[in-house]
Amino acid sequence: MIATEDEKHVLEKKIDKLKKRITSLNEAIFLQANKIADTMTLMVISRDENILQDRIQKKKKAIEELVTLRRELNAALDESLV
Repeated sequence: MIATEDEKHVLEKKIDKLKKRITSLNEAIFLQANKIADTMTLMVISRDENILQDRIQKKKKAIEELVTLRRELNAALDESLV
């Protein structure tokens, strides 16, 4: 039981950290998109689009990791109920 409580606590901390990371990425994506909208130079737009795509990919990976951690947490909770 203690191991699953420790495991649960670790997973909850990781989930909170990922939520903060996703929020930060959302803000960065929003700012980058606005920067692209305000820019008129094609070279700058191309560079900013690459940055935006990179941030979107990071956000997707963070969401996938969050889903995995939530599944692990749910499994640990289910085991502790048995």
